[in-house]
Amino acid sequence: MPVQKHKHYSKPPITEAVIELRFADSLSDKELEKRTSKQKSGFHVKPIQEMQFKFSPASDLIPEKKSRLAGFQLISNENNSDILLVKQDSFAVSRLPPYENWDHLVQKLKSNLNWYKSKTFRPLSRIGVRYINRIDIPSSKHSFNGEDYFELLPKI
Repeated sequence: MPVQKHKHYSKPPITEAVIELRFADSLSDKELEKRTSKQKSGFHVKPIQEMQFKFSPASDLIPEKKSRLAGFQLISNENNSDILLVKQDSFAVSRLPPYENWDHLVQKLKSNLNWYKSKTFRPLSRIGVRYINRIDIPSSKHSFNGEDYFELLPKI
């Protein structure tokens, strides 16, 4: 059966495309920092901080807070459109506009995953793919008819 060629839009409506791999085990903070430091070349590295606030009636409305390093965001110096998100239990590659195509996204995943993976097998717990599209609907004085823009609509 021949491979079907997909239409390539000159201006695709994709505002972000993401492939995420989640692992069943987690890296330590130290190991994550070690692996990320090896990949700094070609990227602007930003730490991702996770904050937790705990409120209790006995604390006189002063919350207990905890902060920890949740991972790193690596933004490509080349184009600012390719982003890696690395956390103790996950690795994601993200593409902002202009979106190129699926092959480009997979290539970025493959070319950057090797430094994150360990030499020992790490079982996956989840593989996720997400596309976020922008759909511009012209404003008008007439009512909006979703069927003019979407083939599948929620019905209530």
